[in-house]
Amino acid sequence: MKYQRITLKLSGEALNSSQSTIVTAGIVRSLVTEISELLEAGVQITIVTGGGNIFRGRDLERVVPELGISPLTADHIGMLATVMNAALLRDALNTVDVNSVIYTPHAINGISKGFARHEALHYLDTEHVVICAGGTGNPLVTTDTAAALRAVELSSQVVLKASTVDGVYDVDPAIDSAACRFETLTFDEVLSRGLKVMDAIAFTMCKEHNIPIIVYKHDDPHAMTKVVAGELCGTLIENSRDTSSND
Repeated sequence: MKYQRITLKLSGEALNSSQSTIVTAGIVRSLVTEISELLEAGVQITIVTGGGNIFRGRDLERVVPELGISPLTADHIGMLATVMNAALLRDALNTVDVNSVIYTPHAINGISKGFARHEALHYLDTEHVVICAGGTGNPLVTTDTAAALRAVELSSQVVLKASTVDGVYDVDPAIDSAACRFETLTFDEVLSRGLKVMDAIAFTMCKEHNIPIIVYKHDDPHAMTKVVAGELCGTLIENSRDTSSND
């Protein structure tokens, strides 16, 4: 395998097949089976969960003024959805005999440990999947930023971003059928073209710490395995060679 330690940013939407369901059993089963196979191949895996299949902070935008709910509270509620997905993944992984541990920024009795870098590294070294939920523990910060932060802290070689499209396009392919997909991009090219990959904080963090990002389509069978093996089936974003040599 090309990458031996990865961070997977798993959006909530990647766990279902339509907006009418929270979770699709077949998708989750396929995901945990692939993770099991990667572990057997010696790959160490951190998963950072999103919660969009259950709830997003912006879902309360219309009622926030009426109910007097702070937008910061709405963000915290959204982060609780990421913990729900983490608990689901933990049990699903257990069904394929994969050990895992859930971390949140602060411990939740009976559900998760408070994040501790050295302890998490030990779990990775002992063939556990490390599941990170609850974002960074702060409002106004997305789970993209949490994925970039955990990737830096746990020395991941790459951040995989499971997407609904098979990479990064010059324009939205859902709107323009002539959209062109990029196989490779540099961080600077993404910025100069104004392409949307991750939120600005997460993107900058990966750029500064020289951690490539690979965007791929999550429902492509065995796509994650192909990506980890080095096959180009999405879009690879990395620093230019000159920039990398200066890091």
